[in-house]
Amino acid sequence: MANEEARNLAEHRLRRSEGDALAETIDLATGLNRYGPPQAVLDALRSLSAADVALRPSRAAERLEAAYARVLDVDPTELIAGRGPSEFLWGLGRMVPHHSVAVPLPAWGEVLEVFPGRGFSRFPGEQMPSVEQVDEALECFELVVISNPQMPSGLTLDRGGLLETARRHPASTLVVDESAIEFLPDPGSATLVGADADNVIVLRASVEFYGTAAARTGVAWSRDRHALRSLFGHREALPLSGLDVVVAEAALAGTAWADDARRRLAADAAWLDQALRPLGGRLVEGGRLPYRCIFTDDAAEWAATLASAGIIVRDLGPGHGVHPGAIGIFAPLETERFAVASAFDALHATHPVLSEAG
Repeated sequence: MANEEARNLAEHRLRRSEGDALAETIDLATGLNRYGPPQAVLDALRSLSAADVALRPSRAAERLEAAYARVLDVDPTELIAGRGPSEFLWGLGRMVPHHSVAVPLPAWGEVLEVFPGRGFSRFPGEQMPSVEQVDEALECFELVVISNPQMPSGLTLDRGGLLETARRHPASTLVVDESAIEFLPDPGSATLVGADADNVIVLRASVEFYGTAAARTGVAWSRDRHALRSLFGHREALPLSGLDVVVAEAALAGTAWADDARRRLAADAAWLDQALRPLGGRLVEGGRLPYRCIFTDDAAEWAATLASAGIIVRDLGPGHGVHPGAIGIFAPLETERFAVASAFDALHATHPVLSEAG
């Protein structure tokens, strides 16, 4: 075991030395899959043609919609292509009156910037997402925006429960950001894409899973084509290029690569799950992502201590609907485990008695 750990540390140091200055830290605060991008994406970029570079934005959008339609098994006319959930959420924020919107808490990301002050909880200190929370939000507001898998908890809300809830409130619209769904072992079991509910809009992007953040693309889906185009169809300029679409097409076609990446990520998640338990706090159980959330009164101190050891994690607090605090951490690569475990040991030594919260 000692030899294996030493080898992993050596590989980790070699990997860091080959990168730029940013590689001096291990960033476990963001969800970009560092096993990506697939080799097929790099090959596609090396094989770019003049036609790819000259592709008109309108045609690029059509090709992206067709690529996602094949993967999601839906009609391309039920999709609108764009830069992904971020672009769609900001567009939504310009279109709808904010007083009609609810963002169930906890939450993170741009949705809290797009709809400031629109966080929704059923009772003070509600920490965990639930279908019941979404149901009450749909009862009270015209537009409810959630992520599923839900961040920052890392939990996945039941597909059937969400659909039943949406059907129960036909006058309201449920917007679901499924950015993290590709990280699940079986994404198809959780997605609402293709569901028979006209008041559901799903935002999809695969850039995090495929590691292609330099070419951000995604789609919005709904059975209600009119609502989809009313909300997202009018733009000052078409956002996509031929280069973006070449990357997306190559990534989405890589099913064998995706299956292998999910197996490796599952092993990384299992390691992280065990490595976090000695720290104390309250680990959120039941997550299926290569990510964990752990509640603690000392979240800011934990994050600072880990950062001093070169490990960057997400510090969560009241601004995310987390009370008093938590850290969110994505699973390290196998070659990074020794360094991360050493940082966890130092954290445990610094905080020998760690409190539970939540």
